[in-house]
Amino acid sequence: MKTILTLLISLAFVVQAEEEAPLDAFKKPYSRDKSYKKLTPEAAAASMPDYKRKKIQVEGIYTGLIQAFPPILTKRGKKIDKYYAYKLNVGGTKLIILHKRDKKFKVLYENLKKGAKIRVYGKVEHIKVKMEMYYVETDSVVLIKEKAKINRKKMLDFINRTGGE
Repeated sequence: MKTILTLLISLAFVVQAEEEAPLDAFKKPYSRDKSYKKLTPEAAAASMPDYKRKKIQVEGIYTGLIQAFPPILTKRGKKIDKYYAYKLNVGGTKLIILHKRDKKFKVLYENLKKGAKIRVYGKVEHIKVKMEMYYVETDSVVLIKEKAKINRKKMLDFINRTGGE
């Protein structure tokens, strides 16, 4: 019985390691990050026009892939089948991020969960049709912190002990 239990526990660790492994490659720093201006959340929210066509790096919370491209981008020749598009929550402002589809980053975007903290390296682009819109076309993405997993049992025990207060 002990042997079966030990085998099950070790299998659980292997499965967990396999689930986390695809994102490990994206936790390494970007090799060319010195050439990118680091933006604070305040600067990203307030002064995107100042960074038009400049290389930036910005950290934020991944909010998930955009299923439908904003029409203004499709008029500019950007197509949903050629780019990953998502919003990055940076200090309460949501930046649109475009990343050209490739095999390496396919792994990242298939495994990245909403709420993960990432750092984006790219160039600020500008579109003006009827309104101005800024987006970042990325060169690289670094995973800073995966979304924290909630242990439901511990959470329920805590709620029961404290009376939900």
